[in-house]
Amino acid sequence: MNIRNCVPYTVFFIVIIFAEIKCFRINQDNNGIQKIKKEREKDVKVSSRLIEKVFEKYPYFLNDFLDFNISAADGETHKVGYIKEMVLEVTRNDGYQVLTTENIEDSFLGQHSSLFTCSEVRRYIGNPKYSEYLEGDYGSQIILVSGDNGQLKPKSIAKRDAGCLIGDKCVYNHHCENKTAGVEKDFKRCKISETNEDCFSTEMTEMLSDELEFLTGYRPHVVINNLHQTRVNVNLPPGIGTFEVDEARRAWHSFHKLLYKAQKRFKGKKGLLIDVHANSKTDHIPEIAFNYGLFKESENTSSSIDSLMNHTSLSFHELTEGKRSMSHYMDESGYNVTAVPQSALNVSYVVEHYGSNKRYPGRNIDAVQVDMRINRKNKKLLKTMVEDLSSAVYKFLLEYY
Repeated sequence: MNIRNCVPYTVFFIVIIFAEIKCFRINQDNNGIQKIKKEREKDVKVSSRLIEKVFEKYPYFLNDFLDFNISAADGETHKVGYIKEMVLEVTRNDGYQVLTTENIEDSFLGQHSSLFTCSEVRRYIGNPKYSEYLEGDYGSQIILVSGDNGQLKPKSIAKRDAGCLIGDKCVYNHHCENKTAGVEKDFKRCKISETNEDCFSTEMTEMLSDELEFLTGYRPHVVINNLHQTRVNVNLPPGIGTFEVDEARRAWHSFHKLLYKAQKRFKGKKGLLIDVHANSKTDHIPEIAFNYGLFKESENTSSSIDSLMNHTSLSFHELTEGKRSMSHYMDESGYNVTAVPQSALNVSYVVEHYGSNKRYPGRNIDAVQVDMRINRKNKKLLKTMVEDLSSAVYKFLLEYY
């Protein structure tokens, strides 16, 4: 990939299509490109000027360039209109990137697909940038999720500390106290204990994405939360996950909207969602656990891999601990492995709500939570574990998907 192989008017089109572009070699003899070049060459300088001035600081809101008289903007960048919540950010390193929020509809991008002069990869971000979705390749069958490793601690979101014990139930919000009734926050029985001080899930997710792309030939879909768990926990229900803080709730819903968007990309095809959790440990014996949601639905048992069970007619045990399971593949590589059929009480919210259990009939995306404990400072060991886990996932995909 080389940005220099793209025709010089690429800058203009990047602004138009609100997309992150990865450029491949373009056939200079392509009649369509030559036609566009001839029509738009005069606007290159203007669009370059807009990039430098309008996008100098984040965030700026830009209206649809196709409906805008670009010639009138020469020297008058203040005339560029604004669209609420359509945040753009431009970075220019080896190439160009334009980030969009989830508010930009697919229909807009589809309408202007003819304007692409390079292959398309989109990166959606929340507004503000509390979450992001890096869209994978069309042929990918994998969604990777990192929800517990955010580092942002905005002062506008109060810290999740403890709930109030009302009756025999913990109520989690910042307005539960009632001194008249003797109700105060209970830091013993209702304290929030989650921490991500030793967590590096996002780093592991990005490494897994690179390795799985190498093995499968397709870039996985990746959804990341950037907020610290003391502000928002996207892997819990919105009440306890946000403490009913408005900005936290918006961030929680923004993350799940992006995850739902990633899920929609499969359009009914079979797929595997992996909720990635990685924590550091001091010794050199890495551990890994594959956690599958196992729920009781009326008289029936349901799991986060129901779709896979229906397609294969294999038992839950065979798929999670048998000789053709991810657990077995990792065990063969010498890891301390456990496969945990979690109860509905402690299952990850992502696994429970985005897996293929009976609550969502017809869903073909299975879900598993992967918990890794490894010495983060041992880069060689870390790299080996990523390669081994990616290989196990790849074998699992070949076997069942």
